[in-house]
Amino acid sequence: MDSARRMGAAARLGCACSRQAGKMYDHANSVLLKPGQTARVTWTFGEKSELGFACNVPGHRAAGMVGDITFARP
Repeated sequence: MDSARRMGAAARLGCACSRQAGKMYDHANSVLLKPGQTARVTWTFGEKSELGFACNVPGHRAAGMVGDITFARP
């Protein structure tokens, strides 16, 4: 999974689970994919940025599906 898909922007792929109340699936920075689907979302950064990411599926963040990304100009 590339960083564009992990970080996301205002992108959503519809499925019934994206409409569950109180879930992060509808967050503007989330991309919800079914098995085999792909998506590309691009963020543009002007300066060095350090960001964290996590899986929004219940229990996955607590299980360690998290990481950090540092973006910098080449």
